[in-house]
Order: sequence, then structure tokens, then C-alpha cells
Amino acid sequence: MSETVLAIDAGTTNVTAMIIGADGQVIGKAASPYKLRYPKQGFVEQDPEELWNTTMTTVTRSLSEANLTTSDLSTIGITGQ
Repeated sequence: MSETVLAIDAGTTNVTAMIIGADGQVIGKAASPYKLRYPKQGFVEQDPEELWNTTMTTVTRSLSEANLTTSDLSTIGITGQ
């Protein structure tokens, strides 16, 4: 069984995805920004669909850099703001 981990960090303004090998080394990494909306003073919004699409694109790029597919992963860790 693979010991490769996908780590996703969905922050305030961007998404980072890293593929970490069994030895703890990063073997693939990608980051992508997404837009914030300011509907009125003091309010900030994120479009959940844009966040999802940005996350999927970023994960795909990190897997590609590592030359892996989702079936090569043993687990996924997700952090959010």
C-alpha cells in the first residue's frame, strides 16, 4: 500500500496542495489564488464553487508534478482557514 499523502490547505486567498512521499519529502506542490468578494463595507465573501474548482485544479497540478494519480494516495489531509 502507498504511503503517499495529499495535503490541502484552503487559506483565505489561495489553495495549496502538496504531495508528500513516505520519506516525508514533498514530491509535488501547486498553489492557486482565488478571488474574494466585498459585497459591502466590512463584509468578505468567498464563492464556494470557485473555491472547489480552484482546489480541484490545484490538486490535479500537484499530482501531475509528482507523476501520480489519486489511486496512488493513502490519505488526504485538509486544513482550512
